[in-house]
Amino acid sequence: MSQQTINNCLKTASQLWRETVMICYPLYGDVPLHIEVKENNDQPTFQAYTNGKAIWIKIGQAVKWHKDLLNQIIPRYDNDFPLLYRLNKNKHIAPFEKTYHLHIDNFIFVLFHELYHPLLCPDSREDERAINVALYEGIKEALPAISESKMVNKVNNCKNLVWDVVVNLNFLYRSESADIDNLKDNIAYTFSKNNRNIKKLPIPLFPSGIIPMIYIMSAENNTTDIPIAFVGLFYSYLSYNSIDVRDLSINVFLEALNRHKLSQQTIIKVLRHMFTGFFDEVTDREIHIFDPLHSKKFYIKLIDRFIDTIKNKKDSQSDSNKLLKMIINILNNEQLRYKALKGFIKALAPYIAENTYQKQGSFDPDTSSDDNSGGGEQSDDEQSKNDQAGDEDNDQARNNEDSEDEDSADDQSSNATEYDENIDQAEDDENSEDEKSVDKSKQRRNDKKNEEELGKVLDDILSAFPSDESDKISEKIVKQSIEPLSLMVLDNYFKQNAEPIIFVQQDAGDPQSIEYTLIKEWKLVSSELFTAEKVSCLNFNAIDIFQRSTGLPVLVNLNNGFFQLNEYIEVEKSIYSDIPISINIEIPENWILFVDSSGSMTHIKNYHTNPKIPYHKLMRVVYGLMKGLYDLCKTYDKNIQFGTVNFSTKTKFKGLDSLTEVYSSRTHGIKKNILTPQCKWTSLDTHVFDRILKKVSNKKSVFTIITDGEISNWQEIYPRLTQVSQLNYIVTVFIEIGHKSELGKQINQKQPKGIVYQCVDQIEDIPKKLKTILVMYH
Repeated sequence: MSQQTINNCLKTASQLWRETVMICYPLYGDVPLHIEVKENNDQPTFQAYTNGKAIWIKIGQAVKWHKDLLNQIIPRYDNDFPLLYRLNKNKHIAPFEKTYHLHIDNFIFVLFHELYHPLLCPDSREDERAINVALYEGIKEALPAISESKMVNKVNNCKNLVWDVVVNLNFLYRSESADIDNLKDNIAYTFSKNNRNIKKLPIPLFPSGIIPMIYIMSAENNTTDIPIAFVGLFYSYLSYNSIDVRDLSINVFLEALNRHKLSQQTIIKVLRHMFTGFFDEVTDREIHIFDPLHSKKFYIKLIDRFIDTIKNKKDSQSDSNKLLKMIINILNNEQLRYKALKGFIKALAPYIAENTYQKQGSFDPDTSSDDNSGGGEQSDDEQSKNDQAGDEDNDQARNNEDSEDEDSADDQSSNATEYDENIDQAEDDENSEDEKSVDKSKQRRNDKKNEEELGKVLDDILSAFPSDESDKISEKIVKQSIEPLSLMVLDNYFKQNAEPIIFVQQDAGDPQSIEYTLIKEWKLVSSELFTAEKVSCLNFNAIDIFQRSTGLPVLVNLNNGFFQLNEYIEVEKSIYSDIPISINIEIPENWILFVDSSGSMTHIKNYHTNPKIPYHKLMRVVYGLMKGLYDLCKTYDKNIQFGTVNFSTKTKFKGLDSLTEVYSSRTHGIKKNILTPQCKWTSLDTHVFDRILKKVSNKKSVFTIITDGEISNWQEIYPRLTQVSQLNYIVTVFIEIGHKSELGKQINQKQPKGIVYQCVDQIEDIPKKLKTILVMYH
């Protein structure tokens, strides 16, 4: 099957899907589709994703995609293909036709899957937050002994998988039952209208058992991890078409789990818990909302009977329908959904990856731990905007982090400088090949996306608890290690608690109104008067979803049998801010902050949770200074390159990057450099000045050195610092806290050109000494 044929299948599926959506969910009828079919071995075989406003489907290896379907799916459906499509069992169907129609229906399923992300779950940021909290609570109950860091990582790694469960079960139920939104009948109508048939036999309904197909291909390619294999098994139990096809599907996932060394007894135990988990947190009273005749105990027994029936290769359709209907009722209830997902995730909790950025739940069989199927994915155009900031140092600061065993290195030499060979190499290869640049851009996009996803999960969890409990969770995470998650906690803490240092000075001149941001809002574009008879033909489910998610009145009862139907569109609105027009701001082009992270500054390792420790106070001041400069740069469209030097036993420098980029990032390596104090003795290797001077490129630069005591090699530092400060583009501010060292005395007495000496009694006074040097108003 050629690339063009795959493309035709996608176009056919898109047309059938679009017509059905226009009937079932008219508010989503014009959602844009972006389809791309290529033959490129460097691209993933299959990707599907949405940002809630558009849907992308990309096939990078069309031939492989077709061969996988032909070799892995057709043999399982060969004998029962007529039953799958409700055709005459004796009718001979050629393999080409089988694959052609299975391609179409797989694509239809994928399109509905992506549509259901914004339509069903999460249909709002609040829903996403509630799900993340439910997953956290479920994992914590299932695994109370693991660290907070691992719990949060597990939530981030499984959230896409769980959202997909809600989405896929809804499609499975709706395409098999007419109970909700008549999707089953409307698909049948679309098939009939477009004369869809096989061998002149009409296809009356959407074929059952489609959901596990794409997971089967992943399992056959040996790219499924344990959670995905369990979820594939879970879908196979519920996606009924024939006993033989069901068993063949189940066996694929059993084999995948066996490859992960799970016994048959363990697999069945976990599978049962996945089913019963939906009912763990739900009460009999809540079940009676949907089924007044039965209790939770009834459904637990039904699950046992259901699993036993399938194990004994018997017909389970009746039990499957009852069970799936109740699960869907629970998942689609706003109060019960989170309870159900909390119970469900307990079964999978031990098998979810606990390391950072190892998400599970992908539609791409080649990248099962790199999800592209959930909401919030950016288009290529949107992603390209993230590639503009930063240079070689940005890559190094993000990707060339200090190794975990650095602290075990020799601490005896005062010249023990950390030379990052990767950084030095990058400096020599600035004109590297275009392919490397593309890879780096892609890596930056992935890093930023992963960082934002993990950050949102962390924010959701911390905001769900009272402040004292939230602080305890944060403290536990930070104490465990400095990794992306604990770095986010520290960054969030110091951003929230930094002393506000405002650089922007108001001016007596007339203000100028400038556009500083765009917001999106709903605009009423038309209203139509309807009679009760016309209203009865409307899709109330779509109207209800839109009204609940936006708070806007769509259908209004005017009484006396008349109704008003309002139509809205989403528009962008400019927000303006008044700023003084007569201020001319001057800031340095580079600011390099040298921070003494020795034991006298930090005292003990928990500086980050102890406000009395000098280094803690210093970080609050540093963040206040960064925030002031960040606001100034954003307001006046300025830029400043920022870098940090962490000096104690070692001297650590992580290059320069835009201060706005550093401050807005949650895990930037330049911030990590100062958020990871060494807590040892004090030296400053002078070779670091050579590396910095290469970066500042003869542009106006401010060096700020902050210390609280003697620097062991001060006699070496003084002449080098004096030499550097002779350069007419360098200003060095040497700040001592409550102590005049030998180095400080030399600087204060001799007052060498380009060095400003300041001694402060307390850390909180530092901003007063720096404001006029970093920012000047004209």
